Parts: sequence; C-alpha cells; structure tokens
Amino acid sequence: MWDFGDGYFSNEPNPTHTYIEPGTYPVSLRVTSIINEKTNTHTSKNLITGFPAPEVNFELMQNQKTL
Repeated sequence: MWDFGDGYFSNEPNPTHTYIEPGTYPVSLRVTSIINEKTNTHTSKNLITGFPAPEVNFELMQNQKTL
C-alpha cells in the first residue's frame, strides 16, 4: 500500500500520482507478507516537493512594416 502523504493511497505495484497542492510530502510503502502476514513500512520524509505553477507574464507585439 502506497501512501503519498496527501491523503491519497494506491495498491498498484508501480503507481503514478499527481499532487494538486504545492508542498513537501513524505511517501510510504507498506508491504505485507502473504506467508506470515508480517508487515513492514518504509517512509521517506520530504521525498516529494511540488512547486506552484509558474505565472506567465508577457506581451505580444506585432512587427509592423511601413510600405
């Protein structure tokens, strides 16, 4: 079980996830053995850092020719 640190989870072996809000998130993977049902969890703190979308600021200028 993957825990993406933002309230979303996945049971997929190789999941993809898109973070909606900027921030730094820990990611955890919990693995449970099918043989003895023992569970192990690994957490990487501050693994993902999402930045705000860039703001675009430009003007369009047309090239005017004098004939």
